[in-house]
Amino acid sequence: MDPPLTTVNLPGFDIGKNVASLLINIIEKNENKNKKIILEAHMVIRRSCGCNLI
Repeated sequence: MDPPLTTVNLPGFDIGKNVASLLINIIEKNENKNKKIILEAHMVIRRSCGCNLI
């Protein structure tokens, strides 16, 4: 694409691993608590944001 799009890179593997763990707890222990999981995301800045990249 032109200009290249600015995107957010999410940790897909870690998201899946955490979801699987939560589902196992729900199924095996009938444990359905709200749980906050914080994972890092990284912004990949490209020309679509209007900035001048060096």
